[in-house]
Parts: sequence; C-alpha cells; structure tokens
Amino acid sequence: MLLVIPVYKPLWEIAGGAVEKDESSRAGAAREVKEELGLEWDPGRLLGVDWRGLRPGRSEGLAYVFDGGVIGEDRPAGGAACRRRNW
Repeated sequence: MLLVIPVYKPLWEIAGGAVEKDESSRAGAAREVKEELGLEWDPGRLLGVDWRGLRPGRSEGLAYVFDGGVIGEDRPAGGAACRRRNW
C-alpha cells in the first residue's frame, strides 16, 4: 500500500481528494494521483466505498478506494502536492 503525506496535511494517508464538478470518481482518482504523485494512472477495480460524515467546513460525502496496481521503487512517486511517500 502506498501512503503519502500531502503538502496540505500533516498525517499519512492514501492519495486522494475531492472530485471536481461533473467529474466521475474514477477520473477524480486518476487526477488526484497525478497531482499528488506525478504518475499517470488508470484506476483498477473499485475496492470499497466509505461514508464520510459532516466535518467542520465540509459536507458529508463518499470516499471511493480503487486498486492502484503495483508501483515499484524504480518508478518514483512524488508530485508537487506530496511531501513524502512510503510503501
């Protein structure tokens, strides 16, 4: 499992973010991986869906987790929105 520390948060998490208006969850996942890890990626199968409740300044929503496939150490991951990454 690949975890990142994004530049906008202090904690480890899987790469991700919010979808744009009229963007599918699959397209949003691919865009977020490109932004956070600098990788062109085609999301694999859907692994899970989680409900996120109301939080300060945010509405409730759904989180989708897609299979990321295998990324080897020979394919560095670290885009402009990622401070650190680790497997």
